[in-house]
Amino acid sequence: MKNFYNIKKQKIKFSKSLIIWMFFLLVGIVIPSIVAIKNESQKEEASKLYNWELSKELSKGTVFEQKVYIPGYITRYGVLFTTYGRTNKGKIKIELSQGSKKKVEIIDMSKIKDNDFHFFNLKFFQFKKGEAILKIEGIDGETGNSVSMHKTEDIMYGELLQNGENIEKSLVQRIEFYEINTIVTGQIIFLFLAILSYFYF
Repeated sequence: MKNFYNIKKQKIKFSKSLIIWMFFLLVGIVIPSIVAIKNESQKEEASKLYNWELSKELSKGTVFEQKVYIPGYITRYGVLFTTYGRTNKGKIKIELSQGSKKKVEIIDMSKIKDNDFHFFNLKFFQFKKGEAILKIEGIDGETGNSVSMHKTEDIMYGELLQNGENIEKSLVQRIEFYEINTIVTGQIIFLFLAILSYFYF
């Protein structure tokens, strides 16, 4: 009977020690490492507003097309629109293509906010790092009742075509994405080795 209580006591002691070890593993290593990996891998890029101006309204038949660069796993991608302070009517079509992959979204112009980035819902995870073609087309809007986009001379992301004509400007864009660089890779390896050694020793 005495041996039974001793064994039970040892098991309780071991369980408490294991809980303490797991707590320090999570708080001291795992959580800080995950936060560091997320902060380092999460990136954001946006166009500079060099001599910016407004585009032609996205009325029916107006088409803008531009090469864009996908820097990594995109979480959000948007373009800066203006509504002229009014509620516009009609729809626009957003199309992103890369090789044989193509995603399309139809947007109600009344949902777009004035002088704000509108982020597209295009399942960006299906696109790989590299160039893609962004096409924005007015479907049924009328001039005087449609939105416009902001243009800039910051053309590092490519030049904008308006109805097939190069206007030597670019859309004002904002991209949020994850990038796995050497620092992130090192942090992931450190986390793996830390967990492995923690249990091994």
